[in-house]
Amino acid sequence: MFPASCTYTFSRFIRIGNQYKLLSHECGMGIASGNPAASAGKDFIPTQAWMEMDNPQIILETVKVYEGLGKAIILRFFNPFSHAIEQRVKFNFVFTKIEETNLKEEATGHITADKGYIRIMIQPFAVKTYKVQLA
Repeated sequence: MFPASCTYTFSRFIRIGNQYKLLSHECGMGIASGNPAASAGKDFIPTQAWMEMDNPQIILETVKVYEGLGKAIILRFFNPFSHAIEQRVKFNFVFTKIEETNLKEEATGHITADKGYIRIMIQPFAVKTYKVQLA
């Protein structure tokens, strides 16, 4: 995704409505998923979201690279309300599988995806962690 010759990279995910987008800045060149429209010395906000959520009540609190073996990302969702909430999540990238994990990122269950969408139910005041295995 990024050139190997760089000495620093920072990224942050921004939320625009129900969409999450990756804003990256690397070595003085704004880069997002290799988009050639990014110009030197400027940040670039991509037009397509990498993930979309249909319920604004759920908080995406963590996005990080999986620290174990394999190419994956960890997503943590938080329900700050006193009632259970169902959330539908759409991924706009290719993945091979999604697993529910505990906070130590050990698999506790498999999540079935349908056309890039998953449905999750988060209990009141609960945190749910998922490992998304990248293709």
